Amino acid sequence: MDIGIIGVGLVLSISNGFSDQIEKLESDQLVGLPIMIGREEMNIGFGQMQVNRDDETVANDNEIVVYDPSSNVHKNLITEDFMTYLDNMNDKIYTTTHYTFGYSPTILTLHNGVTEIVDNQELGFSSFITPEEDLVEYYDIVDGKLPTNIYEVVLTVDGSNVINLSTAQALGFDDVDKLTYDQIVGKKLYIGLNDDYYVEQGDYYVPNFDNLDIIKQNGVELTIVGIVKLIDESVNLGSVGGIKHLYALEADLLNRNMASDVCSEQMISEDSVLSPVVLNEEQKLGLLSYLGCNDTNPYLIQIYSDSVENKETIKEYIADYNVGKIEEDQIIEVDLAEAIGDTLGTLISSISVVLSSFASISLVVSSVMIGIIIYISVLERTKEIGIIRSLGGRKKDISRVFNAESVIIGAFAGLLGVTITYLLTFPINLIAGNFDETLSSVAKVNMLHLLGLVGLSTLLTFIGGYIPSRIAAKKNPVEALRVE
Repeated sequence: MDIGIIGVGLVLSISNGFSDQIEKLESDQLVGLPIMIGREEMNIGFGQMQVNRDDETVANDNEIVVYDPSSNVHKNLITEDFMTYLDNMNDKIYTTTHYTFGYSPTILTLHNGVTEIVDNQELGFSSFITPEEDLVEYYDIVDGKLPTNIYEVVLTVDGSNVINLSTAQALGFDDVDKLTYDQIVGKKLYIGLNDDYYVEQGDYYVPNFDNLDIIKQNGVELTIVGIVKLIDESVNLGSVGGIKHLYALEADLLNRNMASDVCSEQMISEDSVLSPVVLNEEQKLGLLSYLGCNDTNPYLIQIYSDSVENKETIKEYIADYNVGKIEEDQIIEVDLAEAIGDTLGTLISSISVVLSSFASISLVVSSVMIGIIIYISVLERTKEIGIIRSLGGRKKDISRVFNAESVIIGAFAGLLGVTITYLLTFPINLIAGNFDETLSSVAKVNMLHLLGLVGLSTLLTFIGGYIPSRIAAKKNPVEALRVE
């Protein structure tokens, strides 16, 4: 019984310690991750499984249910009214807000001496998601430095200094297994501006692929000034490696492009200026954003705060905006820190349940063994049972004797088990702390868990001894006295 109690106790202690570590991680490092409001957000509760369960259409044995993934997406209507509401939020509960407008810049680089256009996704070109004023708290500098102005960028690598092949190729390196720091730090990237990249041909604007060198020359020059990696990779939400820039770069690029010819034409036209396509309002906004012609209607809002409590206040503020609105008009936010914490917590809980289940098997086996021991005790004390019954003892008195023995055995086993569990947490924490200082309290007992285990041990032994106690109570006193 003790082995099972110790096993379950240690699993619960480690699970409790990890849960505290996750809460600490969320309040210390992950708190810097923003609350995000995008034009399309996952609506919790609209998951595929939920849709299938609630939908009136249920698949029979010979049928297949067709699932529409779009039913799992809530589209946030970021209106002028909501923007005004957000602007009126108490500035003491947030540190800063970032607005991303969906601009997809034209990035160029030199590939074997030839100017080429780079795929933004392959390059992993995006702004930092962590607070820029605290970058040193989130990133280790592998080589070079962190950006000090908007025209400086860095290459991010994973904990093993690895980047995707597509990123290396986008930077202009082919057929390489490894790159030196000198090949990366100091490399130039260029962002083409609309007036150079889009030229008017007939009724439409088309990319000026024939003059990429001029586009590069007149474009915005960016310099890779450093190579960095996350201190804690749990905050990494992107691909392996990529180029990170400061948030203010997008505002600078939008400012340069807003007055371009292609933007001016697209703003007054209801049709696409790139192709013969009639646009609805949403499509027009999307095209304006893509071209860098939109600086008022954000595609993504990121709200940064400095504490978990303030984040909860922000979410309550957004929830107040939704009061009385139909579902389509409501705003759904995503707290990245909470999402990561919940994911890690679910993983740890799942592992704990599995390990506890295995450890609990020994508890069941122990209960059976205790039942056998109590039954052997009944056989050996049959004459004693007969004497008690002959002196006026009742059946329930006999049951109480053996039940009391079972309870005493269970309570003692439980107390001994939880005591050993508590003592074992010290060497476990010491050993774990030698590997990683943050794991120095990985095993942390919870008094309620310990009391529950003592109660469980007592209950299981009582159940194990109940049947033998009933057998003892039902023995015939006369026959019991005859037993030698």
